[in-house]
Amino acid sequence: MKAKGKPSKQPGAKSSPEAGVGSGVGPFGPRGHARPLAGPSGHGAVLPGAGPRVAAEALAPAVHAPRLEGSAVDLDPVHSHGLGQQVLRTDVAGMPLEWIDYKEAVRLYHMDQVAYACGTPLFRLRGGTNAKSGLRTVVEVSSIIATIGHSSNPGTLRADYVPPLNNETLFKRDAYLCMYCGGRFPTQLLSREHIRPFCRGGLDVWTNVVTACRRCNNAKASRTPEEAGMQLLAVPFTPTYAEYIYLKGRRVLADQMEYLLAHFPRSSPLHVRIREWLQ
Repeated sequence: MKAKGKPSKQPGAKSSPEAGVGSGVGPFGPRGHARPLAGPSGHGAVLPGAGPRVAAEALAPAVHAPRLEGSAVDLDPVHSHGLGQQVLRTDVAGMPLEWIDYKEAVRLYHMDQVAYACGTPLFRLRGGTNAKSGLRTVVEVSSIIATIGHSSNPGTLRADYVPPLNNETLFKRDAYLCMYCGGRFPTQLLSREHIRPFCRGGLDVWTNVVTACRRCNNAKASRTPEEAGMQLLAVPFTPTYAEYIYLKGRRVLADQMEYLLAHFPRSSPLHVRIREWLQ
């Protein structure tokens, strides 16, 4: 009987070099390791001039692989991303569907619904050891997995699909910039501003709202931008489903971002905003 709470060690086992993050420049290390992208809210921020290892350690505290009590299952987060790192799920054609956690990803592997995987390995789940072969079950979860079965992508099922509007995705759409003064602010200092006010028949829709700092919002009050003498810096737009998946992501890795960008419309303002964000 194994001692409860202590991970088992196999004879002759050596520490895996994949547990660390390779050094190098750019979004990927020498072995294709992804680096989290910077965000104005502070989540996923990368230290200026720091290599991938320094950036990862600054973002996530040291994570010890948990052992499920009373079982022979070990879970190892790879590259110090942490257990909270989201996995991008797509359909078999490669269209983005949703963000899932490692538990849902492992369930899809167990149900044999994963057609293929790409991107960076994030988690490695080790199960029991086969009594005959002596081999241990291992499931490796990558940052992007394609699944078979019925597609639940409303962006392809409905031509008139409009993503739900909330402040979190709105602020990220506008790159956390006030669309009147151009300043970048933390979330708590931003507000949803209606270009045509509610009291004048304005609607709470993507094309009638922008991100504004509280000072500019109060200055505009219940007037239109023309009446208040305030010029909009950008025209508001309704995001596509792929863009909305990006907007919902909490900590998007470089390979996930590259994948999502390939599904954005070429005319999407997010191309420029994300590029300026990273600079």
